Amino acid sequence: MKILAVSDVEESLLASETKRIAGIDLIVSCGDLNESYLSYLSTIYGVPLLFVRGNHDLALTPEIQLGENLHQRLFSYKNLRFLGFEGSIDYTTHAVQYTEAQMAWMVRLACLKTLLHGRPDIIVTHAPPRGIHDGADRCHQGFQSFHQLVNRLQPRYFLHGHIHLNYQRNLPRVTQVQNTRIVNVYGHYVFEV
Repeated sequence: MKILAVSDVEESLLASETKRIAGIDLIVSCGDLNESYLSYLSTIYGVPLLFVRGNHDLALTPEIQLGENLHQRLFSYKNLRFLGFEGSIDYTTHAVQYTEAQMAWMVRLACLKTLLHGRPDIIVTHAPPRGIHDGADRCHQGFQSFHQLVNRLQPRYFLHGHIHLNYQRNLPRVTQVQNTRIVNVYGHYVFEV
């Protein structure tokens, strides 16, 4: 299955009739993208959309029928299991944000669900794991509790957004941790599973 993952910045290249990526089977959004952009991508590629909300996605309410919201859900699509977590670490009052304690609780619950329903193949988040691809400033720190997801569940992929690749020089896009490939999706990233 060929997956187009997107996050944080709209890229006209992806929507271009002449430069569109061939063979895409699924679109996964790691957040902070406009609903109309995501809907357009899903329509022109003719494939389903799975997503989590980013810290700036206040307009994406449950009433909006965009695709499958993965937040705190195990979701299966064509023999692949997905698990998702929205938002970023709390740093202001008007955004999709959680404290470390709140996210740790959600992670523990998700790990319990996997005992009944199986481990995810792909974890989709907006924020990264703490210390992997994240920044030193509060608003760009990742969640420490995401390490539990990587260490205990060992998904094939851990996709995140939130950290723009132009924030720092030499910021890696992909980091391997045990059996998990952690990918900063910023913009877009295409991979096959």
